[in-house]
Amino acid sequence: MDEFPAVAVGVLLAIAGDPRVHRDPVPVVFVTGLGDRAVDLSLRVWVDTADYWPVTFAFTEPAKERLTEAGIGIPFPQWVVHLVQAS
Repeated sequence: MDEFPAVAVGVLLAIAGDPRVHRDPVPVVFVTGLGDRAVDLSLRVWVDTADYWPVTFAFTEPAKERLTEAGIGIPFPQWVVHLVQAS
């Protein structure tokens, strides 16, 4: 299980190879939160102002797809609901 954080960081840095991303400062991945069932990671890249939203939207889907391909799932909350019939 310890290899997952390194793999996730590598996956996120790989999508930072987009030509709109500046090389200086270098892209960085850091932990932004610790959840009940997850470690929240963020990818910070520098882009021209006009590219901010297009890059933000362009990275979300590939990040999810590549993390899934690497065997890293996203933990979604699950609830179990029991219905009890009144007597």
